[in-house]
Amino acid sequence: MTETKSAGPPRLILQPPPRIVVPAHSDCGETARTVTRFGAWTFREDPAPGDEPAVYVMVCKETADDGTPCGRESGPLHTPEEASEWTRKHTQFSGATHRKYRMVADVPFEMVPKVEPLGGSRSDFPE
Repeated sequence: MTETKSAGPPRLILQPPPRIVVPAHSDCGETARTVTRFGAWTFREDPAPGDEPAVYVMVCKETADDGTPCGRESGPLHTPEEASEWTRKHTQFSGATHRKYRMVADVPFEMVPKVEPLGGSRSDFPE
C-alpha cells in the first residue's frame, strides 16, 4: 500500500496482487519432459551419481552356424566407450560374424525442475 498526498483526506492506492500461474498437469507432452502442478521438470542422467556409478553390460545376440546362441557377456563396464570397445573386439575376434548386441545399463537418473518450487523442502512434496 502507498499513501499519496493530495488535496483532501489521504487515500490509499492498492497495488494489484502478483499474478500466479500454475501449469496444468500433463504427462503426454514432450519426451523426457513433463509438467506437474509444480512446473516443468526434466529427466536427465545424474551428473554426480556418488556411490552409484553407471554400469553397462554388453551381451552378444548372435547365433553360431549350428543355432546355438553366443550369449557372451562383457561383465561390468563403466562408460559407453568401454561398452563400444568391448563390442568392437568381440566382433573382431568372431571373424566379423557377431554384429548384434544388447546393452543392459544401470544408470542413475534424476528429475530436475526447470524452476525450483517456492518454499518448503523436497521432503514437503510427495513422491
